[in-house]
Amino acid sequence: MLISIPTYMDVDGSHLDWAELQPRCITRSFYRNVVGVLLVYDVTNRKSFEHIQDWHQEVLSTQGPKVIFLLVGHKSDLQSTRCVSTQEAEALAASLGMDFIETSARNNCNVDLVFDTLTDAILQALQQGDIKLEEDCGGVRLIRRAQVPQSPSRKQQHPGPCQC
Repeated sequence: MLISIPTYMDVDGSHLDWAELQPRCITRSFYRNVVGVLLVYDVTNRKSFEHIQDWHQEVLSTQGPKVIFLLVGHKSDLQSTRCVSTQEAEALAASLGMDFIETSARNNCNVDLVFDTLTDAILQALQQGDIKLEEDCGGVRLIRRAQVPQSPSRKQQHPGPCQC
């Protein structure tokens, strides 16, 4: 199961800021048996970045060290309102032992790369025996599919700072 928590949400005109919530507000059963986690923050929202370590620790405390994490900075196209530098996010990712990618949904930059990177890491962990498929494990379903050739018109995707 992959979980990405949005930074904020409008519900009937009310603004709910996820960065203000403590990680324990999300039911632990929501991410039971998870093997891969996208820790997503908004590069224009410092509080969302500051809560990354809390989310990381919350998952580790319930799931153990076998979980594969990927730190994702989104809205990388909003350079003029950026509050979190690429270097700061890279340092945090390195200190937590995970990879880091910046994305922009607006520019379609690195969005597919995020999912490809995490699923490749999960597949590698399965092949190396770091993750075991168990009878009751709802976190991984291994489905083999044929490679679909990419269209030549599709933008090249790059890890790290968005280079669209």
